[in-house]
Amino acid sequence: VMWILKSLEKDEMTPVERAVQSRFKESFGIKMSQIQWDKLVESLRMSKLIPKASKDPDYEFDIEEIDDAVSGSKTRAIYPRGKKWHAIDMNLKQTDIDQELFKEFHSFLENYFSGKEDGDSST
Repeated sequence: VMWILKSLEKDEMTPVERAVQSRFKESFGIKMSQIQWDKLVESLRMSKLIPKASKDPDYEFDIEEIDDAVSGSKTRAIYPRGKKWHAIDMNLKQTDIDQELFKEFHSFLENYFSGKEDGDSST
């Protein structure tokens, strides 16, 4: 779990459930059922995964409810205890995109893939 969280931090991504599950699947080929996932999250929340002989804070996690920037629904974010990072993916807003530049790019792609020459508006 810690390796996955460090990987998401390096990629400047928020460690929301969807991202952590996806990274589990990509990296280790593990796809958990919702029941398995909920049990893992509860174990992380209760620090049940900490080896009894260890008081290593690398085995402790903070789990918080947040709004998912993509879906707009509530989700959980999982951070190493006391190590929340600034993630680029949660700070992008639709208003941050230059709408005029986006329209120009969209028009270029439509013309390019339709075979129209630049500036040719005939059909």
